[in-house]
Amino acid sequence: MCIDPNATASSGIVEKVLRGFNPAEGRDLRDSEIRDALRQKLQREALHGDEIIYEGIYPAFGVTAELEAIPSNERMALRIPANGLAQLTEKIIRGIIYLKDNRFLEQPYQIEQYAMTEDSAGPVLALLEKHGVSFSREPGITVTRAVVPDDGITAIYRVEIWGRIRRYAFVSKSPTEDDA
Repeated sequence: MCIDPNATASSGIVEKVLRGFNPAEGRDLRDSEIRDALRQKLQREALHGDEIIYEGIYPAFGVTAELEAIPSNERMALRIPANGLAQLTEKIIRGIIYLKDNRFLEQPYQIEQYAMTEDSAGPVLALLEKHGVSFSREPGITVTRAVVPDDGITAIYRVEIWGRIRRYAFVSKSPTEDDA
């Protein structure tokens, strides 16, 4: 598992995932059957050993010293759909805007998202360090944002999940025909 079960940022996640796949943990027969079906689906979709493709791996999910220590034939990987991370990031950003600013993000504003390495995110991180405010939902989610004071909505965000998944997003006005 690429999530460190001993890291504070992912505290309890591994146990919750394993419990979620355990039919014996079901509340009733239907819940147990759903858990078992999900476990079987993930087992079918899992990549093992030489099936694992290491190119195109999400930033911070590449080959680490911990992974190198595991023999290739014992490794397992699951594909994470990019649109799933995008939807989660958008939901988190919209939630922050609602909870902290008491408003909805509506047209003409849009969210643009990027997955970047820490090196390529350097200029964004510098802005966030200088002007940003952080919000946390422990354990596991930290959001840092810097809002442009002019309109109070345009902003840059860094969303970090479990200390491993980092998404960068920009909230800005959508270009209109008048802008062209």
